[in-house]
Amino acid sequence: MTWRSCLAAIAFASGLSVAFPAVHAGDVTQGLIRGGIGVAGIELGMTAAEVRAQLGEPQMVNKGAGGVPVYMSFHANDIFGVYFDEATGRVRMLIVAVKGGGLCTGYGACLYREGDLEKVKKHYGKKLLRFTDRDGSVTYRRLVPMSPRNVMVEFMPAEDTNAIVQVEMLYWDGKITDSALD
Repeated sequence: MTWRSCLAAIAFASGLSVAFPAVHAGDVTQGLIRGGIGVAGIELGMTAAEVRAQLGEPQMVNKGAGGVPVYMSFHANDIFGVYFDEATGRVRMLIVAVKGGGLCTGYGACLYREGDLEKVKKHYGKKLLRFTDRDGSVTYRRLVPMSPRNVMVEFMPAEDTNAIVQVEMLYWDGKITDSALD
């Protein structure tokens, strides 16, 4: 039992109310990458409150008009970015590039682990497209048919070490061959 739960139980038994400061998330360093769905329990379509309930308070928040979160960061030094649609307040994109090998797919491919790009290629087979964007950046893409919108999953490689250094998931209305720079 944590000190918070002990104090809450004592307060409840005595009829008192206790307000706790927000729990800070710390750095997200572990979790499951679910292609087309989400990372570390955060899924496309979640609200900011649902994200906070899963990961705690973010390291940083950027807000748009009206104070609505448009971005939350859950890592101080690496990238664990959650982007929100300003109109709906729901997660529209995730970008994750966290070192340490603790963020992995269910089939055993982990970020920043040498050789794991081959696991992604083998898992998706012909459904995975090696894509070179107009700026020369290379990603391995999969367009996942989802409801209400399709989801683009991009794995950014470090081809010299056959590793994945970043994964992105976002709602995508175009074709798999459309540039993200348009």
